[in-house]
Amino acid sequence: IERAAAAAKQAGFENLNLDLMFALPGQTPRAWAVNLRRALALEPTHLSLYCLTLEPNTPFYKQHLQGRIDLPEDDLQVEMYELAVATAQRAGYEQYEISNFAKPGFQCRHNLAYWTGAEYAGYGPGAVGCMDGRRYTNLKHPVRFCEAIEKGLGPAFESEALTAEDIRLEKVMLGLRLNDGLSMSSAAISADKVSRLESRGWISRSGDRISLTGEGRHFCSEAVLELVR
Repeated sequence: IERAAAAAKQAGFENLNLDLMFALPGQTPRAWAVNLRRALALEPTHLSLYCLTLEPNTPFYKQHLQGRIDLPEDDLQVEMYELAVATAQRAGYEQYEISNFAKPGFQCRHNLAYWTGAEYAGYGPGAVGCMDGRRYTNLKHPVRFCEAIEKGLGPAFESEALTAEDIRLEKVMLGLRLNDGLSMSSAAISADKVSRLESRGWISRSGDRISLTGEGRHFCSEAVLELVR
């Protein structure tokens, strides 16, 4: 990773992102702090810091069900997240989304398009796009993708039309992850639901806009369900 970052800078790239994962099997807050320090020493302009999520039908998931891997307890995961936030902020990175931090002017425009519900086109094998209210996924195998293009066929192998409720759910789910939050009126969120989350300390409100509090970031999924039900 360090050699790759150095090579990118030598080649003239001025915008460098690093993705890091924490709450790995056997990982401690101290080990995570070392990873963060080494990453920041490379002076990236953007950081994405994600807690490990065990996806079904993966080796980690199966090993976890069998009790073969030792994952950090929930309180340690929270400690690692808070450590990441504090460390990144001290180093001059602005947190603008639950898991994303950037030097001023280097927020990821690509991801912001997802989080704010903008349309995006997907090009190439396996790419996902969302245009005109329809989300699609291109053929993943490069050869089959090229064959479809050469035959004048559409490269997508699956697509779905997004309903108004789908769009609303995603607007709340993704918008609430942003530090800027989202507009209550744009997502048809009732003031009563917001008040209940305010009383728990998960949500803060300023006029029509709501955003997660520091504590609320640990309960984003639960907050979203409360708001859209």
